[in-house]
This record gives sequence, structure tokens and C-alpha cells, in this order.
Amino acid sequence: MSYDYFENLRKRMLKMYRDIMRETDEIDAWFESLFDDLELSLNPSKMFNERLYETSNGYITPIISMHNLGDELLITIDLPGSDPNTIDIELLPNKITIEAQIKEEVVKNAFRQAYWARKINKYKGTYSIPFLIDPKTAKVSKKNGMIIIRVKYQGKNNY
Repeated sequence: MSYDYFENLRKRMLKMYRDIMRETDEIDAWFESLFDDLELSLNPSKMFNERLYETSNGYITPIISMHNLGDELLITIDLPGSDPNTIDIELLPNKITIEAQIKEEVVKNAFRQAYWARKINKYKGTYSIPFLIDPKTAKVSKKNGMIIIRVKYQGKNNY
């Protein structure tokens, strides 16, 4: 009788192990596809050309991230060295536009005397939001060159 008990226990443990390994394989496949998509979306020569175009026009695009919080969207915008009094954000149901002046001394410290750096004087960017938000519900806070926006979804959450 004890043999049956241990045999059943062994079979259950093997099943649990197989289930864990199957889930691990699924996670590995998901990560692999994620990295493949990321590699396809990152085109170094295109990114370089975009940055070159930006700097020749006197601006750089800020770094922005968006995170789904269930009933809200969290948007963070990194604007290091910007003048807080010049930050202008336009939030629409499907996009966000950002502009801010960069302090002159920040540009000088970051790029020294590079001739092209003298033209850079602001952050500027327009970003699509992949679903509808309600701009009237936006709560904005600023801290150390970082803008944090919490905004509710407008209607159904499609994220």
C-alpha cells in the first residue's frame, strides 16, 4: 500500500515538473518573440538620421513611457535640464505633444563646445497614445525634470 502512495506522489511530482517546464518554454518563446519585435523596430541608421534631423532643427525628443494601471494610464516624460517654467504639454484623447526649453548651461555642460550642440535649445515631441484617454482627468506632477501624468481611459480600455 505504501508503494502506491509513493508512486502516485512521484507521478504527481513529474506532472508538476512537466507543467512548469511547459510554462517556462512558453515564457521563453514569448521573450524571444518580444526581442525579435524589438530588434525589428529598432533601426540604428533610422534612429541616427532622426536624431541628426532633430539636432539640425534645434531640438531633441524627450524620453517618454506609458504604463497601463488598469483604469488609468501613467505617462512619464524625462526632461533633464529643462526650464520648468517653459514646459508645455498638450494632451489629446489619442496623442500627447511636449515642448520645453533646455537651460543653456545644461547644453554647454553636456556637449562642451561641439558646434552642432549650440543649436539645441529645446525638447520637442509628439507621441501617439494607442487608445483613447480622457484629458480632462489628467493629474500632472513635476519632479526633478520628470513629468508624471495620470489620466483615466475614455470609454473602454483597449490597451
